[in-house]
Amino acid sequence: MGGIFSRRRRSEEEERTAKKKGRTDDNDRAILDLKVQRDQLEIHRRKLRVQVSLDEQAARKCVRERNKQVALLALRKKKHHEQLLDETEGYLSKVAELIGSVEMARVQADVVSALAAGTKALKDIQKEIGGVEYVDQLLQDNAEAQAEMAEISSALSGVGVPEDDEECLAELNRINEELAVDTELPSAPKTPLPEKAPVVEQQQEEPQAMRKEEKPSSSKIAQPAS
Repeated sequence: MGGIFSRRRRSEEEERTAKKKGRTDDNDRAILDLKVQRDQLEIHRRKLRVQVSLDEQAARKCVRERNKQVALLALRKKKHHEQLLDETEGYLSKVAELIGSVEMARVQADVVSALAAGTKALKDIQKEIGGVEYVDQLLQDNAEAQAEMAEISSALSGVGVPEDDEECLAELNRINEELAVDTELPSAPKTPLPEKAPVVEQQQEEPQAMRKEEKPSSSKIAQPAS
């Protein structure tokens, strides 16, 4: 079914494109013909202006030569050429106005065509979206899904150690107290203190040495003479 609709839509678009192209060709041809006619009228106007100037020069020459009849004939020709010049300028004005109207109509047609294409595209997008009710239902489902995920996350977070565990709180307080005591006590000196010899042991060693020295002399005195 989708393939049939897509082929039908594609054929309709091709038909519209062909019609639009045909209209564009006709419009271009009409504008081209009008511009050719305008150029021809412009050439004719330039010739008439030259002829009017020549007629006036001929009339002046005849007046200087006192040739009244020829002067009147030249002036009548000048008047006729001036009338043709006025008509030609009128035609030029109408042709230029018509060219502008056709070009503006083309612009308007392009604008209308663009608006139609944009409106159609917007409707197609709205059909794909599904309308306002579908969007509202989608947003509601999304909110429900997010709420359910929040409940699942909350349930999973409660499986482990609770946030208000008494042992953890007691451990935290103990660490805080230790850190507070460490910050209050002064720091020990880094340089080692000089070592002192024990006085008592030295005093005990001195009498023993003296007794060892006295024992040999007493033994010598106690021996009898032989």
